[in-house]
Amino acid sequence: MDVTAWAKALETLQAYSFKISTPSSSGTGFLIKCGITNNIYGVATAYHVIEHAHQWEEPIKLLHTASGKQVVIRHPDPFIFHKPLQDVAIILFFNKELALPEEELNLVPEDKSIKAGIPIGWVGYPAVAPNNFSFFTGAVSCFLQDQLAYLVDGVAINGVSGGPAFTVTDDGTPLIMGVVTAYIPNRATGESLPGVCFVASIHRFYDFIKEIKSVEEAREKAKEIEKETSASAEEGSPGGPTAAR
Repeated sequence: MDVTAWAKALETLQAYSFKISTPSSSGTGFLIKCGITNNIYGVATAYHVIEHAHQWEEPIKLLHTASGKQVVIRHPDPFIFHKPLQDVAIILFFNKELALPEEELNLVPEDKSIKAGIPIGWVGYPAVAPNNFSFFTGAVSCFLQDQLAYLVDGVAINGVSGGPAFTVTDDGTPLIMGVVTAYIPNRATGESLPGVCFVASIHRFYDFIKEIKSVEEAREKAKEIEKETSASAEEGSPGGPTAAR
């Protein structure tokens, strides 16, 4: 693959990406659903990025760096479609201010996963350069079928959580495979050594993408998932890692 394909993919992804800020945290998100109904859009991210703001009804700021414009979502306007145990969420918001793409990003098909050894990239707004759309790269180490997640040979630092992980076609088209949720350091010897990036598979969003046509439907679906989440927690079902993010 021509190395310029990565650069072309980054240009595409920046138009879909957001820096997410709350009173207590910051991270990354990307447009996963366009124009659900009445100019309502969906931004995918890692739930821990917005968890405190969601629970305490704090404002959430979405900065669209490609245009330099932003929207501030205040309670009760935002609706958060979330899966806490899997550390993924979608922020639904009504958009009038931002010129956003109308064509949705390509996603890895529901019955497929990216094979181990395949080079991938991910993007976000790292705390060390919070206003810069930044690129990271590595390779898939393995796919965890029971968790619907990837372990990736690469790093993820504060601020990148919620950013899209992707492969690239020969013509530079990004193919979204998941969402960065954590970095898991290697502490096998008692000290923190280089570890792996944890990427929640895009499969975790498919029930939303396929079934939600309006905010009202999203609320009903969220109630179903919260019941499932509570039941899973009681049974001790595994979710995502609790490593430093």
